[in-house]
Amino acid sequence: MHRNTWKRREREVCARFGTTRKPVSGRQRDRGGDDGEHPRLHIQVKHGRQNGREFALWDIAAAVAAGNGKVPVIAYTAPRRPEILVLCRIEDMEKVVKEVQP
Repeated sequence: MHRNTWKRREREVCARFGTTRKPVSGRQRDRGGDDGEHPRLHIQVKHGRQNGREFALWDIAAAVAAGNGKVPVIAYTAPRRPEILVLCRIEDMEKVVKEVQP
């Protein structure tokens, strides 16, 4: 992967959250490893072929959701972990957040 590709994607993601890309963030893993300068969000951008499994699952879920007129959401859970991690398109995030129940 060309160096400018992942840097461009980091800039794009940070811009969507109203912040800028943090230069040389990869060298600061011991100090947080975040890719953005946001004051309240810890942003890490993962770009590359290692995300293939997630995107393959996403493509299936998005196709089914589109056929039903729904917004696709994938939730990840793991044994002995209380967290629920949610994957959705950034364009759909506001719709998804409105549906979350406490």
